[in-house]
This record gives sequence, C-alpha cells and structure tokens, in this order.
Amino acid sequence: GVMLLETRDASGAERELRRAADLVATPEASPLPYVDYHLGLTLFRQDRFEEAAELFETYLRAAPGRALIAQATLHAGLAHELTGDRRNAEKHYRRVRATRDNDSDQQAEREAERRMDHPFTNAERAVLLGATAYDGSRYEDAIAVLQPVFGDSDADVTLRAEAAYRTGRAYQALKNDREALRHYGFAISRPGEPLAKWGPWSIYHSAEVHEASGDYATARAMYERALGNEEQFDYHKSLEQRSKAALERIARAAE
Repeated sequence: GVMLLETRDASGAERELRRAADLVATPEASPLPYVDYHLGLTLFRQDRFEEAAELFETYLRAAPGRALIAQATLHAGLAHELTGDRRNAEKHYRRVRATRDNDSDQQAEREAERRMDHPFTNAERAVLLGATAYDGSRYEDAIAVLQPVFGDSDADVTLRAEAAYRTGRAYQALKNDREALRHYGFAISRPGEPLAKWGPWSIYHSAEVHEASGDYATARAMYERALGNEEQFDYHKSLEQRSKAALERIARAAE
C-alpha cells in the first residue's frame, strides 16, 4: 500500500491498506498504527476529507512515538478545513511541531503556521485541491484546477509559483515536456517566498525532464544550479540528496 502511494495510485493503495488494517485487527496480530496514517493519506488524495480526518486523528491517538506526528496533525487540519470546519482545523494547526530534524516535520510546522494566519482563500483551496489531484494521479483534473490560479496576474506571487510548479509536475507525468518546462520556468523566475520550495524544486524537475530526453549537459547544469541554492527552503535536504544522486547517475552514464 505504501509503495502504491509513492507511485500516486491512491485507490490501489487504499485497497491494500484496508487489507492490512483488517489483518492488524485480528487478535494474533501486532499493532501497526502507521496503517491508519497512510490509509488517511489515500483518502485525502481522493478528496474524501471527512474520512481522512478521522483516520489521521485515530493515528494521532495511537501513535507509539514521534514518527509522522507533525504530518498527521497538519493533514488532519487541512482535511477539516477542506470540509469547512475551520475551528477544528485551527485546533490541529496549533499543535503541529517539528519534533524531529527532518524536512517533512519542518515543512509541516511552517505550513501550519501559514495556515493559522487566515482561512483558505478560493485560490489557496484550488491549489490544495490541485495538489491532491496530482497526488492521486488525476493529472488532467490537477491542471484544470490549477490553471485559473496560474493565469491570475493578481494572485499572490508564491501561490502562483506553487500553481506553476504543480502544473509542471502534472504535465511532466503526462510526458508533455514542453508545457512542463514552461510552467517550471515560471516558478523558477518568480518563486515567491525565499523559503518556499517551488523555485528550487522546479529547477530540479526541469533537470529531470532534460535528463530523460538525453540532454545530459543541460540536466547536469540544472542539477548543479539546484545544489547551489543555500537557502533553508522547504525540503532543501531532500533536494540536495536527490541532486547529488542525479549528478552521480549522469556521470556513470557518460562513462
């Protein structure tokens, strides 16, 4: 189920994780609370937000340690707000803390702080729904939801950068390199807040597109550019690791 989540097969992941949940519920099975978190994520990616919120909260009540606590708390808040329950959303946002020194916890805390500032605007809601559509492999739906925000010159700069990045991801998944690079280029040139991931990660995914097309020189230059960003933006550690691995991969291909 978790592997299917990684490949954005939300419905397939739900099927396998429900099987796992049934097995864990048997008397002879050992507890496995991570099932609830990942099952909640599959439902979140299918826009089933009320069900997702319940599972995230079930996970939080039974979690044996700190793993996934920040992410589950943030997602519970987002799920509640997407159903119109701002009061419960705020309750969860306030509780998000980065209890571990990793990208995911730190990003969850920063996003919760941003979400506390005000309820979703229509544009923010659209971008989040575009993200869930992409994460559920509904790429055409993602593009349709994100394009009005991307095309709105009056929209918040960082939100437009996010819409551009997420549209680029959808086009990349659809093998439309031209549109993917066009949208990534927008996010690279107008990334918004310095700690937002949209510009730096657009550089990385642009490099992926060039690498996949066999243009290793351009790919190498863009991976190196991604590594040159010293800001502590969201998921900067992951970007560094993946860029280094990509450069090693290109070097091996050239041997």
